[in-house]
Formats: sequence, C-alpha cells, structure tokens
Amino acid sequence: MSSDLYVYPGTTVLKNIPGIRNQEILDHFEADRMGQRSLELIERPLSGLFDIEHLQGVHRYLFQDVYEWAGVFRTVDIAKGNSYFAHVPYIESTLRDLFERLSKSDSLAMWQTFWEH
Repeated sequence: MSSDLYVYPGTTVLKNIPGIRNQEILDHFEADRMGQRSLELIERPLSGLFDIEHLQGVHRYLFQDVYEWAGVFRTVDIAKGNSYFAHVPYIESTLRDLFERLSKSDSLAMWQTFWEH
C-alpha cells in the first residue's frame, strides 16, 4: 500500500477493525469473514439496481467486519504489490463507464437474474 492514511505506521498492513498488524493473519481473517459474508449474500442478496451505490453496498457488506471504510471510495491513490488501483479522481467516472457498458450488454442482466434466483 502506498498511503499512510490506510496502513499502520511503518507497515504495509491495512488498518482494520480487529487491529491485526500481521499481513498473513489479516489475509486469513479477511478471507474468513468475507467468505462468511459472501455465503450470507447468496442466501439473502442485497436489493438494488446493480449500479455504483449497489456495488458500494455489497463491498460494505462483504468487508464490514474487517475495514471501517468498507463501501466508501478511497481518498488517496494506493497500490498493493505490483497492482495499482484506479486513481482517485477517476474511480467514480470509471465505474459509471463500466456500468454504462454493462447496461448495454447481456452481462448485467445475466447477473441480475442470477442474484434474483
């Protein structure tokens, strides 16, 4: 991670609700909690329009036990390892473009049908 705002000082470990400062332990905790929340979403999907706000709600639900900022757009640019994420000024516009393209294809309708059943 590249920003002190989201990581513990002197580490690359994301600040998290349980206060875990070891990356391997955090990875396991995150996978466990997200796995459980994923199963819950399969049983009880969040209603929504499959838009940005819905995506934020899903993110918030999946990571609610791990990160206080779950479901909220970042305010700084970050990278993890060799992976770089969208630059802050472009996050929302990139997502809007993605959802616009999805709405013009069968992909979004397919996912909506999947989650409704």
